[in-house]
Amino acid sequence: MNIRVKFSKHGSIKFIGHLDIMRFFQKAIIRAGIDIAYSEGYNPHQIMSFAAPLSVGVISDGEYMDIAVKSTKSSKDSIDALNTAMVEGVKVLDYKLLPDHAKNSMSIVAAARYAVYNKSVGVGNINDIPELNERINSYLAKDEILITKETKKGEATLDLKPNIYDFKACAFSSEDEEITDRTSLVFTVSTGSITNIKPELLLKSFFDYCNKEYVENEYQIYRIEVYGRDDNERLISLNDLGANIEYEINPD
Repeated sequence: MNIRVKFSKHGSIKFIGHLDIMRFFQKAIIRAGIDIAYSEGYNPHQIMSFAAPLSVGVISDGEYMDIAVKSTKSSKDSIDALNTAMVEGVKVLDYKLLPDHAKNSMSIVAAARYAVYNKSVGVGNINDIPELNERINSYLAKDEILITKETKKGEATLDLKPNIYDFKACAFSSEDEEITDRTSLVFTVSTGSITNIKPELLLKSFFDYCNKEYVENEYQIYRIEVYGRDDNERLISLNDLGANIEYEINPD
């Protein structure tokens, strides 16, 4: 059986890299009593994959992990068991059954949505949301938005414009981060194996357009959700896409 697990990351856990997060979940799954399946061979390992792992320093409400299990309890019981085994800053939000033929979340990621805010002042020292949106609209009105992107083969020139699905300034709030109505840039960009746009690429490009300096340490990047595409090419959250494929596991 294949299970899709949604979880969030907040607080100091954002400074832990992906490999350590993976090792943590391997141990937490055992502590939670999840009947995880293992690969065969001389070095068996838990069958587990993550969708679009976060960069260090990024917080999120939309992280996904797919696991294979030999048997399972209800979604509620499994969520409760996993959260008992979590550390501060990590919380399991959902636990859903997928059909055997479902592709893993890593392979179907198509986009991710982010909110970015300055930790102390407005975006680019601007707190006026209408003014920011005027600049965003002018930025998006360009025929092309060329950036230089690092690849495995070196540097490559990429047009950001077709990879930006929406972009606006608005007031953003988060109970987990204890912020209310913080002036933020909110955008959805292409993510995944085909074209992966890190939020920093868009931020640096936009700040350059505004003749502002993007100082990475002054800003918090907050991933809101990760999306795949349905049969009609619409962007659907991996959690909802999973729900459409199958169902939540209920008690007998």
